[in-house]
Parts: sequence; structure tokens; C-alpha cells
Amino acid sequence: MEVRDGSRYSQVQRQINLLDTFSWSVGAHQLKFGIDYRRINTSEGEQTGYGLFPSAFTELRAGTVSSILLSARDPFSVTVNNSSLFAQDTWKTTKSLMLTYGLRWEINTGPVSATDKPLYALQGIFDSNPLALATRPLWHTKLNDLAPRIGAAYQLDARTVVRGGVHCTFWVSVLTLQVRNAFRSVVF
Repeated sequence: MEVRDGSRYSQVQRQINLLDTFSWSVGAHQLKFGIDYRRINTSEGEQTGYGLFPSAFTELRAGTVSSILLSARDPFSVTVNNSSLFAQDTWKTTKSLMLTYGLRWEINTGPVSATDKPLYALQGIFDSNPLALATRPLWHTKLNDLAPRIGAAYQLDARTVVRGGVHCTFWVSVLTLQVRNAFRSVVF
């Protein structure tokens, strides 16, 4: 059981997405090429609050608690940039079968502070080194993130199509949320 009070949620996420594609049909193939740029900025305002943790309902009725948590969070803002190039072919192999396959090259840069406050990484969590803050990128930009995809569509009859496919992706929004959550809380 817990009782909380204070400003808890003030998150704003803004995204700019620029996308351009070029399609070309050749025989039974429809080729598609494109470029995609995404800039995501996630911000949270200052947050303060407290949490009361009564160990039993009788403590809550008596107005006493066994523990109290006070928390404060500074404003936080991080920006992540994502660029990609892609190529895809949709091939109508027969009257009933269509195959789609392609490749996407992703470049996900490490998050940067959108304010004058630096981002810090915590080292020593997954190894035997002492815990310490490190002013280094949270990750190094990889230039070999290739995301293949393949799919198929088969028309059983005039009203039924069975589709399936698999792909690999590098999802920036999830990364932004993980980064935000990793650095947002200071408890005293």
C-alpha cells in the first residue's frame, strides 16, 4: 500500500520526421528506395513529491507510516537523431503469390542533452569496477545496423489473402524512453 503526492508526470515528446521515397515498376517488380530522418526530443519538467508507505491499514487509519520517500527530479531533456536509407522489392511471382524483401540501413546516434546539463552514464553496474559517473556517450554510434525484411502474401481465393513476414528493426522511441528513465530520478 502507498500514498503519493506531488507533480509526477510532465513529459513532452516532440518528433520531426522527414521522409522521401522513389518507386519504380519494372515487369513483375515494384522497387522502392528511400531516405528517412527522425529527430526525437523528450523533455520532462521539474518534479517533486513524497510517498508514504504504511505497512498495514491500521497505520493508515491512525495517520502513521513505517517509511517515507521524498523525491525530486531536475528538468530533463534529451535529443536522439536517427537516419536511414532503404531499398525494397515487391515481386509478384505468380497470380497468387507476392514476395516483399528489402534492407534498411539505420544510423542511431547516441542521445545528447538538449539543455546545458550533460548526460552521465553510470559505470560499474555489470562488472566488478566501482560504481561511478562517467561523462561519455551512452553508446557509440554504429554504422553497421542493417535491418533486413522479408514477407509474403498468398491469395487463396477472391476474398482471402494470407500474409506473413519478419523483419529486424532499431526502434528509436524505445531507446529514448529507456534513456529518459535511466537518468530521471534523484532520491534524498
